[in-house]
Amino acid sequence: MVRKPSKAAEAALYEAQDIAWDAWDAPDRPRRIALAKKALKVSPLCADAYAILAGEAKAGSDEQLELWRRGVAVGEEALGSKLFEEMAGHFWGILETRPYMRSRVGLAVALWQRGARDEAARNEAIGHLQAVLALNPNDNQGARYLLAGWLAQMERGDELEALLADAVEINRHVRAYLCGDRKVPRRKPPYYSPGAASEAMVYIEDHAAAWHGTAGALDWVRAQLPAPKKRAPRKADGKTLH
Repeated sequence: MVRKPSKAAEAALYEAQDIAWDAWDAPDRPRRIALAKKALKVSPLCADAYAILAGEAKAGSDEQLELWRRGVAVGEEALGSKLFEEMAGHFWGILETRPYMRSRVGLAVALWQRGARDEAARNEAIGHLQAVLALNPNDNQGARYLLAGWLAQMERGDELEALLADAVEINRHVRAYLCGDRKVPRRKPPYYSPGAASEAMVYIEDHAAAWHGTAGALDWVRAQLPAPKKRAPRKADGKTLH
């Protein structure tokens, strides 16, 4: 069992996290990197510092992947095993978990991007997102929709069905956009809210190709929920307007 850090180590981590927040907000790359490294000198358990450095590393490089792995490892160490056991399912509601959660999603994405010809890397990426969802079923990070696209591409139908049974229910706009019941706006929204049409638009832009390229996938989605009902024509004086 991984024990939580000592009080002194926790105090150092809080100080390092404040520096990491400054790094996130830094206006240029050299400043972000310098502050992230400073945070790690204050506390080697600062997962966000590794996340920042990973974001600045060369995309797809071994260095980037190793930085994400370090972020996950130190994030887990900072939280301790007991928190994982007691708070699984409610992780995002605890602020201290978020650097770890960000690092784990970052690691998953890095693995997936590197795994175009490496099935093991893509399977590992999927495993990380499944773990993230187990820790936080409310999915504040949007992992569920990212994972659905990956499972579709890997033709892991059983897992995809289990995932979408929840996902389609949580955001019914996804079904409408995927199946053509509603036209997808050309412009991607600047931000999204969980369960809203904006979230569905962001998901469709990134993953529609995988759905359309997977035989039977859209038929399965159509079967999960009926098509949205059309609005009834307005009435005047008790008569339907045509």
